[in-house]
Amino acid sequence: MTQLKRAGVLAGVALAILFAGYIWGNWGRRNADRKLARATALLALSDARRNALAGSVDLYKLNFGAAATHFETARATADRARGLLGDAGSSADKSDLSTAITSLDEARALAAKLDQGAGQKAASAITLLDKAADAP
Repeated sequence: MTQLKRAGVLAGVALAILFAGYIWGNWGRRNADRKLARATALLALSDARRNALAGSVDLYKLNFGAAATHFETARATADRARGLLGDAGSSADKSDLSTAITSLDEARALAAKLDQGAGQKAASAITLLDKAADAP
């Protein structure tokens, strides 16, 4: 009977050690996951900004087809960044990102119509993307 008690105590100690190790291992995981999501969202925002700027440069070169492609890529990337910022719990204004996505979509449509006004839409979208990236 004493061996059974000893085995029970050892099993209880082993379970307590395993539980403590699990708690210790997960202690900062949630915060680290949130920081990773924020970094991924900021990377997506900078990629969207890069594509919008590339589209603006293409407009100055009168390469409207490439500009439309860059604006479409920027819009898709900004839309993905909006979801990532939501996952990261960012305080970035969602309406700013929605407006930036709409501006990029309008810039793409204007570039497809060979309209130089696409540059102004892209510039306003870039400003809004910068504002979203600067939010804590």
